[in-house]
Amino acid sequence: MSDETLEYKAESVDGVVSELFSGKLPIAEALQRLRTRLLDLSARNRLLAYRHPKGRCVQFVDNPNLDLLYERLLDNRSILLKPVPEPDPFSYEVGKKPEARIYADRLNLSTSYEFPPLNGTNGTAYRRTPTLQTLFYPTDLDKRLRKISSEARTVIEETGTNMLYLMFGFLEFYDSDESERELLAPLLSVPVALTRGDIDPDTRAYKYSVAYTGEDISENQTLREKLKQDFSLNLPEMLDDDTPEQYFEKIAQAIRTKKRWKIRRQLTQGFLSFGKLAIWVDLDPKKWTGLLEHELLKRVFEGGGSAAEGSLFAEDYEIDAHGQADLPLIYDADSSQHSAIIDALAGHDMVINGPPGTGKSQTITNLIASALSQGKKVLFVSEKLAALEVVKQRLEKANLGQFCLELHSHKTQKKRLLADIQTRLDKQFHQQPMVAEHIRALVAYKKQLNRYAELLGSRLGNE
Repeated sequence: MSDETLEYKAESVDGVVSELFSGKLPIAEALQRLRTRLLDLSARNRLLAYRHPKGRCVQFVDNPNLDLLYERLLDNRSILLKPVPEPDPFSYEVGKKPEARIYADRLNLSTSYEFPPLNGTNGTAYRRTPTLQTLFYPTDLDKRLRKISSEARTVIEETGTNMLYLMFGFLEFYDSDESERELLAPLLSVPVALTRGDIDPDTRAYKYSVAYTGEDISENQTLREKLKQDFSLNLPEMLDDDTPEQYFEKIAQAIRTKKRWKIRRQLTQGFLSFGKLAIWVDLDPKKWTGLLEHELLKRVFEGGGSAAEGSLFAEDYEIDAHGQADLPLIYDADSSQHSAIIDALAGHDMVINGPPGTGKSQTITNLIASALSQGKKVLFVSEKLAALEVVKQRLEKANLGQFCLELHSHKTQKKRLLADIQTRLDKQFHQQPMVAEHIRALVAYKKQLNRYAELLGSRLGNE
């Protein structure tokens, strides 16, 4: 069964909903079970059992200096990916081009995916050029990297999250002493961007390079929790000044009593997802004082809210007669949308459902603008990047872009985030002249229109 098939296996959630969200369990226990499901400690998770999927990853060879590579990536230096040079066509045996690995051997390139450990005696013998050697001929490498680059862009466009990583080292371990199935878990993952450069004049194929994106470098917290729960083994953490080799040595020391377990010094470029892991970390009650007593969390796990008040469905108000008919909406809204905004500003919890084209994004935009006018802070999250972009563009069109701060996306880095915050702190806004007068005139005009409508309705009724 393929890696992808295992990852996306569907399962029924009816039993989970009945168990966790019925109020039958204490909130602490229900939350812990939910967090465990988010983490996924099974062999379906590629953070515990990476399989080097064909066509979706690149493994590197020729013994690169992983410490030097790591340092150069953090220094924002691009690393070129090298193909195996094309052999002379007249040198083919039996008229057939040799496999790239065989020809690389003839060129005295090390073709093993496994690298020896760095130490004081052999560390200087490693290649120090800022390149990574692959086992593909130029056209094959171009094809493979073009596919990976396209998928990486698609993931960013759909989710706003970069999932392309350079994986430094793997832990080979087993579920038990009797198990014959080895599991390969990445140890250190550096988020990277893959860039296509100019055409190489010799190979006539495009040159590709990778560079660090500036996002968080990830240790394998899923592996850490797996080993803690199943083996009572606490993996050491990587300190800020640790190199990959120093980190590998720490782990090697921690697993020294485990039969057949070993560090695999390998380097792979491929896709990983840490999205659910981030949610798992955020839902840790130890991080948030009073989380288990929060009213919203109680309603989620125990029920309540509008259902307890006698109605599962909100009503549409008579907007013209409502006390909040004059909300500062920046886009048109019908009575249903306006009613939803009124309820949201009143602090009601709700789910707004509607097919495409019914104005959900427009309602969200109006809601954010109305909340800003009341001095409130708004956190807007979405699984899809497109939904975020639509709302942000609408707010920018209404000259509210300066009030929008991107907290999480492939474009957000710590330095940029701090710079954006400073820009907003330094920004000064000046009220446009005559704005208050225009608003009063519009309100008076609206009242006059309403009065005319009432008179017209009364006259038509008499006739």
